[in-house]
Amino acid sequence: MVDFWAGMGILEVREDQIIERTISQKQYEKIKDKLIKIKLDTEISKISSNFSWIYVYEGQLDF
Repeated sequence: MVDFWAGMGILEVREDQIIERTISQKQYEKIKDKLIKIKLDTEISKISSNFSWIYVYEGQLDF
């Protein structure tokens, strides 16, 4: 079974902008070693540990 509808949210940080991206498991596997995990301290992060961090990719994704 494949969860083709599941995705992961990341921030793509370019020189002049930040882009919200949703990537698939396959895309995640390609870039996982280049992702930076940033801890968040916001009101929503207190609701669930799922909202206590976000991955950031520096540069432009090309897939």
